[in-house]
Amino acid sequence: MKLHTSVFATVVAAAAFFVPVLALAAGPAPVNLLSAGNFVILSQTGITDVPSSVIIGNVGAYPISGTAILLTCPEVTGTIYSRNAAGPLPCRVTNASLLLTAVNNMVTAYNAAAGMTGPTATELGAGNIGGMTLAPGLYKWSTGVTIPTNLTLSGGANDVWIFQIAGNLNIASGGSVPAGIKVILTGGAKASNVFWQVGGPVGATLGTYSTFNGTILSAKQVILQTGAVLNGRALAQTQVTLDANTVTSPGNTTGTGGPPPATIPGSISGMTFNDVNSNGKKDTGEVGLQGWTINLTKVGSSAIVASAVTNLNGNYSFTNLTPGTYQAREVPQAGWIETSVNPSNIKIVSGTVSTNDNFGNHLVPPPLPKGNGHGGNIGNNNGSGSGNNNNYGNKKGNTGW
Repeated sequence: MKLHTSVFATVVAAAAFFVPVLALAAGPAPVNLLSAGNFVILSQTGITDVPSSVIIGNVGAYPISGTAILLTCPEVTGTIYSRNAAGPLPCRVTNASLLLTAVNNMVTAYNAAAGMTGPTATELGAGNIGGMTLAPGLYKWSTGVTIPTNLTLSGGANDVWIFQIAGNLNIASGGSVPAGIKVILTGGAKASNVFWQVGGPVGATLGTYSTFNGTILSAKQVILQTGAVLNGRALAQTQVTLDANTVTSPGNTTGTGGPPPATIPGSISGMTFNDVNSNGKKDTGEVGLQGWTINLTKVGSSAIVASAVTNLNGNYSFTNLTPGTYQAREVPQAGWIETSVNPSNIKIVSGTVSTNDNFGNHLVPPPLPKGNGHGGNIGNNNGSGSGNNNNYGNKKGNTGW
């Protein structure tokens, strides 16, 4: 009994000195991408594409017009955001303010990455880092960086790598994805914690069938050659070039381990107008119709979510909409025929601004007055005649009127 008591006391005493050891992240603090982290591809001057690419994540371009986004809707699992209505149809979402903020955040993140101090190493390999295995850290070059053979980043799930590259970044080409040159992650390292800040006059080029991990923050282009795979983000201050590529979001929307951003309410707006020529579209000079009711429902339900009445100019709007697929329908009015096709189903995701969901209507003309069936204004030489407007014509005969 004394032995058991002694052993118990020893165990308790030992436990009193036990302090749990927490796994700390190695390397610098991650780059805070802010709202730019919500995009897998973000460009200021356009996105070219040789199909078919596979893009998993959101895509956007600003301030360039949506005509410069050459991806098609089937290639993107996510949302394609456009500055204007010219983006890829039918899936593009027009939201200039969201894109402006994201592009500004992208530039802020680039500058933050470029301005970090206290590098782990400088000028490593004179810019050739192929074949190396790098621990978490901040690596800096005053030149370009090439990766002619596989590069390994070895560390834990919370560890961070930041590469400051004053020149261009190039990873070499291969004959196929399995045989291509790779940036390899080991030990639990995550692509969401790898950042490549590239300041060269060309930017970052991922060679044919290469596999790359991490977020690329480029002052110029991000070029993905044929078949290249990017597990990360292409955030370019000029153009992003695609050629049958696979680009997958690293799965961390902010790059800092934080929660996804709050959902931004969406909106739907349009007008009801007098379609004078009945061509189904609003032409110059055709005015809006006041006092028409527009009902909003969700697809698959007849329940009215909201109603709006058109204003003096014929405009209506629905705001603060949660994500979902909606239908806008007008309530017909007597004496009018609807000339336009009802707006198609409207998909609302975070921040969607759907405009020009319009309704054309043509005023039915009143019926013509009924006549007596004898034609109009008939006169004769025999002294009398009649028409359907009760007008009479006469001409003097041989015996008088």
